[in-house]
Amino acid sequence: MPQEFMDVITPPIFIIGPAEHGKSTVRKMLGSLTGMKTASCSDVIYTVWSFLDGRSEEVLRQIPKSGSRATLVMIGDWLTGGAPDEYGVRTNPKSFRQHFPYSKLNYDPSKMDSGKFSLPNPSFLIQFLWQNDFRIIDGIRRTDELLASYPPLEWAGARPTIVWVEDPRKPKIEGDNFGIPKDWADTTIENTGTLEELHEKCVEALEFYHFMNKEV
Repeated sequence: MPQEFMDVITPPIFIIGPAEHGKSTVRKMLGSLTGMKTASCSDVIYTVWSFLDGRSEEVLRQIPKSGSRATLVMIGDWLTGGAPDEYGVRTNPKSFRQHFPYSKLNYDPSKMDSGKFSLPNPSFLIQFLWQNDFRIIDGIRRTDELLASYPPLEWAGARPTIVWVEDPRKPKIEGDNFGIPKDWADTTIENTGTLEELHEKCVEALEFYHFMNKEV
């Protein structure tokens, strides 16, 4: 089977869990272990925020999360149909393709055609990353966002594996996760040890992922 077709049906890994409990670290470890491209839904949001705000992504990322979280959540909700258009900008696939920069994540705007993208769409951020070949994704916050991503992926034979990452020693930030239940996860990683121990837990999670997709 041609490699490009194999990549289309490679099942993704979605990493969910409370904010600032180690999801990004796990994502990067899984990417290093598998060679699959990784990204966060927040990466897309930062690109959109930079376009709307006029400041660079680098400057915006330097803002402490305590100060930027509300804006990130609002723009994420706006892009996925969960909030009104706060910026007074009508977004559609054509304007997205023409105006937003893609260099940071090597997005391919040619994959954003009107037949595949429509707004509002709860799974817009996930679909956007998926169609640009990212296979390990975190930053998924809402239940409707997660549920809406399943039909097109399962149609392609690429059922997601959900990995829950949590450090039970840390507090949860109210409003960030929007209530995605822990029991929706296929497997969990408890981030309570060293980086070496976390790496071993990532290896175990990948063993589960390959077991779940052994016929793919």
